[in-house]
Amino acid sequence: MPTALASLNRLQLGKETAAGTAVAATAVIPGAAEFEETIEFYRSDYPRGVRVAAGGAGVITGRGTTLKVETELTAEEVLWPLLTGIASVTPTGTGPAYTWTFAPALSGHASIATATAEFVRTDGATNHYVAIAPYCICTTFGIEWSASEVARLSWEMTGRARQAGAPTASLTPYASREPLVGGLGKVFVDGSWGALGTTQLLGTVRSGSLEVTTGLVHTRTVDGRADLDATEHTSGMLEAKLDLVVELDAAGAARYAQYRQNELAFVRLRFEGTAIGGQPRYVQADGCWRVAGAPKWQADGQQVLLGLSLELVQDPATGNAIRFEARNGLGAV
Repeated sequence: MPTALASLNRLQLGKETAAGTAVAATAVIPGAAEFEETIEFYRSDYPRGVRVAAGGAGVITGRGTTLKVETELTAEEVLWPLLTGIASVTPTGTGPAYTWTFAPALSGHASIATATAEFVRTDGATNHYVAIAPYCICTTFGIEWSASEVARLSWEMTGRARQAGAPTASLTPYASREPLVGGLGKVFVDGSWGALGTTQLLGTVRSGSLEVTTGLVHTRTVDGRADLDATEHTSGMLEAKLDLVVELDAAGAARYAQYRQNELAFVRLRFEGTAIGGQPRYVQADGCWRVAGAPKWQADGQQVLLGLSLELVQDPATGNAIRFEARNGLGAV
């Protein structure tokens, strides 16, 4: 029998109406996806009169799933980590363009969407491995970019125990998806939340990365669940890290001065693509940041570069911390 082919691996996602109630997937997600079943065992090691491991197979005490995805940054796929990790929202617009705005709850439980994941390993004729995992939530996600490459998006999810079943048939990736180029990105640094998007750093940013930890964690309670998996999720600390590599010109020197003076930095990241509905499609991230450590000197031949590391913090003036926007052709996922 033919073996499964890595190139035919398939990840499909669907947004759940009720958390934990599996739904049919609605789209294929292009990218490198890794799906794992997490199984916790108890194997007794109490002495029982023999000089070898005893106690049989033991018992299973918990089950769950983990999912890791790496793909291009697009204004479409970015909706999945944002909906299941930051906030459940509906877009504005009437087509062909829609704007999705995500602002996390900072003083209460996160109000997020959940997803059902379908993961398939196949040879094209026979599905050798099929996993359906409901109640998937995003635990971490990140964007990485440089001036000479396509920007990259990655995220991780956890879900309930793997279920058997058939994957949803005849799905395709989003027709409107467009990989966003790192060199077309823009970085703005301003002095207040209200001024975000005013002062663009020109001719100085080489590369960067944004990493977000959502603080969402699945929890298990004593409910007699035969699957021994999560009954709910809880909200922990929302954390984020922003790294930028900049040239040591006047703009780079100003960034070092912010470190020296212990100033907050209000940063907008914006990645634009071709027009949709008369304006560019985009992915945008706004945040309030403080310096996480001393800038690191780097070198590119004879040119001096500066590595900046920032961490997310709440703006004392407005109460904001981080906000995301995406403009695309999707009125729903």
